[in-house]
Order: sequence, then C-alpha cells, then structure tokens
Amino acid sequence: MQFIKILTVWLLISVPLFGQTGTNPKSVKVTGERWYNWNGSAWVVNFYDDYVLDSLGTVTQMIKYTYSPSGTLWKTNIYNRTDYIDYYTLSYYYSWSAEKEWGHYSYTYKYNMNDVKIGYIYDYFYNSIGGGYEDIVTFTYTYDGDKISVIDEFYDYEWFKKDGKSSKQLNYRTTFSYDSYGRIASELKQSYLDLDWIDKERTLWTYTGSTGTGINEIFKNTVWIFVNKKTRTLNASYEPSIDNKKIWSWGFWINSQVDYLYYNTNGNLYDTKTYIYDSQTQTYDLYKRHVIFFEDFIDPLTAPVNFASSFTDNIITLSWDSVNGATGYNIYSSLDPYGTFAIDSTGTLNGTQWTAPVSDTKKFYKVTATNEVK
Repeated sequence: MQFIKILTVWLLISVPLFGQTGTNPKSVKVTGERWYNWNGSAWVVNFYDDYVLDSLGTVTQMIKYTYSPSGTLWKTNIYNRTDYIDYYTLSYYYSWSAEKEWGHYSYTYKYNMNDVKIGYIYDYFYNSIGGGYEDIVTFTYTYDGDKISVIDEFYDYEWFKKDGKSSKQLNYRTTFSYDSYGRIASELKQSYLDLDWIDKERTLWTYTGSTGTGINEIFKNTVWIFVNKKTRTLNASYEPSIDNKKIWSWGFWINSQVDYLYYNTNGNLYDTKTYIYDSQTQTYDLYKRHVIFFEDFIDPLTAPVNFASSFTDNIITLSWDSVNGATGYNIYSSLDPYGTFAIDSTGTLNGTQWTAPVSDTKKFYKVTATNEVK
C-alpha cells in the first residue's frame, strides 16, 4: 500500500508594521521641531519639541524644552500619552499652592489614530483670597484629506471677584488653501465680530522651485473693513509689494512680515524663516526660524499572495508573489493548525521560494513578509 503525505498550507496574513491600533500608516513622521530667534549675532533656540516614537513609529511621548534668551535650558515638560477609542492625547498638568493662592495649568493635544492633530486645549486657573481667574483656550483643527483646512480658536476669560464675575470671549478662524502641488497658497485669519467673520490678516505664498515666499498683511483699521456691516472686497490696487518698502495703514494693507517656506525633494516642509519689516530702516530683518525634523519609517507590508506548493523527489516547494517593501520572509510550521507555529529551519529560502525535505508527519505552514525595523 502506498501512503500519500497530505500537506495543508495556510497563508498567514502578514501583520503590517503599522497595523497596531494607535499607529500612523505614513512612512515619514515629524520627530522634532525647533524654534529659533535671532539674538545679537547668533541664532538662539527658544523652544524644542521632541516626539518620542517607538520602533513602529507610534508616538509615545512629547517633550517640550524651553530655553532662556541666552540659550540656556530653562525647563522641561513631558507630555504623556493616553489612548481612547478613536483618538489619543498628549497631556501635561502642573499645579501649585501657596499660603494665600493656588492654581493649575493643563495642556492637552488631541490626535486621531493616524497621528493627525485634531485639537488643543489650554486650561489655566488661578485663585487667591481677593478672587480668581480662569482661562480656557480651545483650538480645533479641520482637515480636507491630509491637508489642514481650518483652525478655529476660542478664548474664554473669566474674572471672579467678591462683587461678581466678569468674562470675555474671543473667536478666531484661520482658513488655508493650497496650490496644485499641495503647498500652502494662502492663509486667511479672521475674527468673529457682530455675528459675522471679518478679515484681520492674510498671507499669500508664491514659489520658486521648492522655496515659497509669503507676504503677511495685517489690516489695521477693522472699522473701515466692516463699514455698514459689509465686508470689503479685496482690490488689487491696495495690495502692497515688497519692492516699494512702504508701510500702509489706517485703511490700507501694510507689509508686516515675509515668511519663507523650504521644502525637501519629498515635498515635506523642513524649514521656515520670517523677516519682520523695520519701519525706520524700511528693510526686512531676519527674526525667527522654525526647523522641522523628519524620520523615515517603513511602510505597512501586505500579506504574500498567489501562494502555491509542489512536490518533487521528496522535496516540497512553497512559492508566493513578491511583497513590495519586504526585505525577507519567515516560514512557520506546526503539526496542529490551531496550535503554536514556530520558525521552520528545515528548509532553504531563495527569494520568494522555500524548499525543504518532505516531513514524515503532516505539517501546516504560515508565511509572513518582514522588513527591517528602524
């Protein structure tokens, strides 16, 4: 009697590198941001945000460093991550108390599970014998695809006194537009007054190669822009140019600052420079920089497909299609399809083929695609 060895082959769906809950499927991530000011004759860092990522590229912490004007590290604040069903937060909380006063600060950044920032809340509360003060600031971020489209700002200030309470609320909205290359084309900042949005400030960008130049224009007379409850229609004759070195105010747009945006070959914004207009010299002086740091993480892997097996001269051959981004493959086997699978070292891997002597016992196989983890 001839015995036929029956081989059952299972294909394990390869676990993507970013397949866990709370990870970002993007292959390039911001790992740090630094803000510099020009002090005397050198750049001095004022703030530095460091994003702590694990090997999968998951954000686990954010650390904020604050420096003195001389460049000396002043304080370090650690923002820890808290996960929820469909978002996570990075938060920092600080409280203090003294003999006749106490208070707290709370800073919370809110992200969706693709590491896109969707909100920010700053809460400050101060209380003393003579009364108290509360300050709540809420930013809400709205995206169109992967591009930010609107930032809504809400400020709520309240003063508590023995004779009652007074409060003040402010609303701002910043709207973004983009060119056909996905670069910022305009930024319009508005304030909410008399139940309507009015223009306060705008920035328009033009590009030469990978560098963008933005002119920031502040409107100084909000009464004129909102005469008789009608928003002014922009007229090109009122738009200033850098060349005339002239300040416009009280009814006209003025040149206040020039922003330069620098993009790398991958289209990522990696540096900005801001020039502030000096009315005395009628020139633009370099004022600050914002440098962004990136790190490449490996894209998610898909599972091997078109799996096949064959037998020749007591040799089993397993084969599959190449997986984009994979640097290798792992072959697992088990005697029980529902048992524990372990790396099978009895065979030889050659690209997308694996060969091994036929076993005397029935085996079940799984194949996964792998790549290097940064």
